[in-house]
Amino acid sequence: SNRTALGESHLIASALAIHHLTLAEKAHLFAAVAGALVPGGAFANIDVVLSPGSLLEDWYMHLWGEWIRQHDAQVADGQSFQHIPMHYKQKQENLPDTLQDQLAGLRKCGLEGVDVFFKSGVFAVYGGFRPQ
Repeated sequence: SNRTALGESHLIASALAIHHLTLAEKAHLFAAVAGALVPGGAFANIDVVLSPGSLLEDWYMHLWGEWIRQHDAQVADGQSFQHIPMHYKQKQENLPDTLQDQLAGLRKCGLEGVDVFFKSGVFAVYGGFRPQ
């Protein structure tokens, strides 16, 4: 059997966690996820991703900072979150990879319908389905 410790699942989802893994570790995780899904089961990941080049990365980080500045006024206690994008870039445990590399990893595991379901700057929702 190709089942893992994850059991059999119709849906496996992750949020803001997988970017802490190396690309090789992501590939291992994706294989475990693919093996744990029932036929037709879905995997979705909501996470930060690495842009394919520095020009886009700089622009996306700027967009993130602008979004934070627009929403800082809505925080009741007046606390600012403008430091978060720089903090994210400086933390060594953040190991984002490009969407293309991660989508290729999902396809390599045998998932189908692999796609980006939503993307805004460095944030993406992507995944795929185990064949029926």
